[in-house]
Amino acid sequence: MFPPAEYLSKVKPFSLLQKGELAELVGKMDVGFYREGKQVFRRGENSGRLYFVREGRIGLFSEAGLEEVAEEDELIGIEGALGTGWRPEYDGRTLEDSVIFELDSSAVRLMAGRNEAFRSYVERLSSRRFLELLGGSSLREAEGGLHKPVSQIVGRSPVFCSREERLIDAIRLMVEQRVGSVMVVGPGMEPVGIVTHSDVLRHISSGARILEPVERAMSSPVITVGSGSSVLDAYVKFVSNGVNHLAVVEDGRLAGVISIKDLISSLEVHTHFFRVMKGAAGAIAGGPASPQRGMDEVIKNASRRGLDYPSISAIVAKLADSAAKKAISPWFGDPGARAAAMFTGELGRGEFSFPLQADLLVVGCKQVEGIKEALSEAGINARKVECCDADIQGFLKSLRPDRILDLIDARYILGDNRACLKFRDALRELMGQGALEGEAVTAAGSCGEAEVLLREIADTVKILACRHGDMVPKPTWERLETLGSQDLIPWELSVTLREAYIALRTFELTGKVCGDQGRLDKNVNKKVVKTAVEQTKRLKEMMSWG
Repeated sequence: MFPPAEYLSKVKPFSLLQKGELAELVGKMDVGFYREGKQVFRRGENSGRLYFVREGRIGLFSEAGLEEVAEEDELIGIEGALGTGWRPEYDGRTLEDSVIFELDSSAVRLMAGRNEAFRSYVERLSSRRFLELLGGSSLREAEGGLHKPVSQIVGRSPVFCSREERLIDAIRLMVEQRVGSVMVVGPGMEPVGIVTHSDVLRHISSGARILEPVERAMSSPVITVGSGSSVLDAYVKFVSNGVNHLAVVEDGRLAGVISIKDLISSLEVHTHFFRVMKGAAGAIAGGPASPQRGMDEVIKNASRRGLDYPSISAIVAKLADSAAKKAISPWFGDPGARAAAMFTGELGRGEFSFPLQADLLVVGCKQVEGIKEALSEAGINARKVECCDADIQGFLKSLRPDRILDLIDARYILGDNRACLKFRDALRELMGQGALEGEAVTAAGSCGEAEVLLREIADTVKILACRHGDMVPKPTWERLETLGSQDLIPWELSVTLREAYIALRTFELTGKVCGDQGRLDKNVNKKVVKTAVEQTKRLKEMMSWG
């Protein structure tokens, strides 16, 4: 067995401590050897210790019984490192013979005060700022300035106004501050829109008055990027959304603004990553490499270089759309066919699973023979290709609720757009008749079932959005942001669940791409899953699902 200091030096957050700091911490630490069934700590009692499971397992028990299990390399009571003290919510008893490192809370707090990296990690984990923890991943390869945080290219404090202020006030701010845009914020300083020179000119040219509230002229929603996100993440958002400004946020609050000019000046464009993207796009279009390999290489390289899941999704969705259009165009070339093809499910809303899979729906005809094979040749594994002819309502009424949920994310790809609109109108009518009323989303059986939990979150958020009339296909994190910005759910809930969902998807992807090397420490993973479960339960209780 490794000596305690050597072992802890390989595990976060202790690996962030200096050698001397770690030695000092270990010097005040006890090593407990517990037989199966022994009490380690009691609910509500402050023992002044944090518990690190070196070997074995600790069961966390409430009056109702076993609630959770802490396994090897998990840290219990991390909140005690923030100076607030820690009183366990559960009784801790060993489930098997165990070795526990019992850390002195005051010594841990002392280290947090001395070591900024250690304290920052603990704060981010405790405050559930999970995506910022990705910045320290060993998988991020140093590639020029691509992975420096966005906060380093924010040149000045943001210029902003409230949505109730007049347009003339926003114009004055632009002139006085010599900027081309003004962010519009809500009562909690969350960005809700942006007013640019172009918005002002368009508004005035339409005959509107400059004394009207600024929200009538603003563009909304505004695209945001976290202050701890990388420059490369921001680049993908600029390209995929076609915008010139991004709002930089911290904990959902406006912290700055960056323009496309700011970003370009900080980018090193001749990088391996962009060469890989170009090569993959060429392969999908019929280059020397196989299309599937090209698509997979984009995902793998993007993940290994530390892009978060939404950024990779934006890339994958564009490449998949391009590949699908090229592959199935022979089926939709006749203008009189009046048929349309749509991606449904995950890819329909702009998300993906690895390896890439897709569901396709053809509306307006039954001629689908050969489409699945054509998509496969283009690098898209089509799990199913469905079709519905002129009797759209009959088709929809024959489906189970879970399949209707997938079709809400039906996104037009190719063909007669009128057929697509006709399908969506029929779907909206069915939803208006209460097709999903009372439908309970499948609950995650345990905290370890990541795929089930991700589906549960996506479906819960989708149903809530539909109840408020929003049936536009969009990623789950965008649906959450919309629900929060429109005060349909608490802003704090939308931010926390959005953060947990993206982190879960990012961790799942890096685990698949990189194996054990891509998995973050258990403390982060467990905290993310627990937060996702708690917030999803809270969301469902708000919807009165019981």
